[in-house]
Amino acid sequence: MKMMSNTVKFYTAALLTATLLLSGCSAKNDGGGSKATTPAAPSTQSAGGDKLDISKEQKLSIYLVGDPQPDAGLVYDEVNKKLKKDLNATLDVKYIPWTDMQNKYNLVFAAGEDFDGIYTGSWTGYTEQVTKGGFKEITEDMLKKYAPDYYKQLMEKYPNALNETKINGKSYMLPAFDVWADSTLVTVRGDLREKYNLPPVKTIDDFDNYLITVAKNDKNIIALNSTGQDMFEEYMNLAYYVPNNVIPVSKSMPYLVYKLDDKKGKVLNVLDDPAYKAVLERVKKLDEAGVLPKSVLTNKTPMRDLWKSGKTAAVVGNAAVANGRQNEGDTDHPEWKAETVDLWPNAIKVVGPGNGSGFAIHSTSKNWERLLMMYNAFITNRDYQDLTEMGIKDKHYTVQDGVYVKGPDGDKFPFSSNCPWGWQNKDMMLKPTKGTWVRMDYDQKWRKDNKAISPLLNAMNFNDADVKNEMSAFNNSIQTRGYILATGKYTNLDGDIATLKNELNKAGLEKVMTTMQKQVDEFLKNR
Repeated sequence: MKMMSNTVKFYTAALLTATLLLSGCSAKNDGGGSKATTPAAPSTQSAGGDKLDISKEQKLSIYLVGDPQPDAGLVYDEVNKKLKKDLNATLDVKYIPWTDMQNKYNLVFAAGEDFDGIYTGSWTGYTEQVTKGGFKEITEDMLKKYAPDYYKQLMEKYPNALNETKINGKSYMLPAFDVWADSTLVTVRGDLREKYNLPPVKTIDDFDNYLITVAKNDKNIIALNSTGQDMFEEYMNLAYYVPNNVIPVSKSMPYLVYKLDDKKGKVLNVLDDPAYKAVLERVKKLDEAGVLPKSVLTNKTPMRDLWKSGKTAAVVGNAAVANGRQNEGDTDHPEWKAETVDLWPNAIKVVGPGNGSGFAIHSTSKNWERLLMMYNAFITNRDYQDLTEMGIKDKHYTVQDGVYVKGPDGDKFPFSSNCPWGWQNKDMMLKPTKGTWVRMDYDQKWRKDNKAISPLLNAMNFNDADVKNEMSAFNNSIQTRGYILATGKYTNLDGDIATLKNELNKAGLEKVMTTMQKQVDEFLKNR
């Protein structure tokens, strides 16, 4: 998300968030990178068989989130060659960098920029942008006409996804085919664990002990080289939200949650929970032990991006983040003996909603019909999937026995790193590397163990239209006092919690909770 960066981050997708080095289902293929069958040409006909007019060339402008990979320009040159041939269109791709991503994402709309489409998801503030009028409504008739292949697969594979993107009965997102069971995992360096004679990391106490031991004995690496946002989101997810089986009603207000096993959806405030306070005390011990960087509150680079370079001894993140870090370890630093662990195997795992990750049409787009045709091609045609996911074959990747293998220039366009997430089709994805396939392994295990559920409010999108000012004030408090608490930089825990609660109350917490509970009750009544 990102005030909430990858709720990827409160359990979902995202992303991205964020890493968001996603990976998905393998596909049997001919060893040459795709299924033995030749991909069907992108459709230029509606579901009813009517020929769509593409006689006029159109240049489509889209925004992706994250920093462009070094060879992104080369890859999209190839994409444009194919897109020009197939749909008489080309793409102008712009990027919203990770640094201060959420504010810059919002500025794209506030500045009145002229563009056609943008990556979106619950973690990027999908609901909030809808209420501001930033996205164009997407109807089923539009999909049937301009994205018939996508619509057919969507109804067959993810029949609830479109409903899970609706706000006030209308959809504004093209949900990706990327729905997984998710939770927060940790990735550690097995070589350091063995070096200091530590047992396998299995619990939160084991993990904290690993971090403290590394901080005490190895001055060449920061044990958990994190940002304030990392600690507020990822570590608090790990230590509080997951084991207590709670999840925010809205990613934009993470203090207001409901229990995953509560069928009535009662809205609760985590600041009233002694267990939340206990986790803040746990974080204080980590900070005092030197586990966190001294500049944690001003750091801009998330820990997930410091793993590969060896600047952090651990990463906390959702399954997508963990998958990327495990594969980086296996591929680039096998001597690290990277280990990814679920510290809470008995906790409920969340199956991501349809609004977790997808693509949206800018409300002012003049080329939305062709953009829908492009999206139809990108998410259903393997050539576009492979190009945007892995880059240019034999340059950025090769395929051996149906498995992705990094090519000679693989570092210039790493697997699933250039934000293909808005049109990601997990059924077309190759297994990334021959190492551990963390995300799929856990997805299958959690489902087999009956731990994966679709949350009660998965399809609910909180409408903040009546509480925008209050939500904005909350965001300011969270990114100051909230981050201070979550990084252990406080001086008086009880006093600082009281001050934060007082700030939130003055900003209108009761009004927001009442509004939220009313919407929850109405949603459950009309399901």
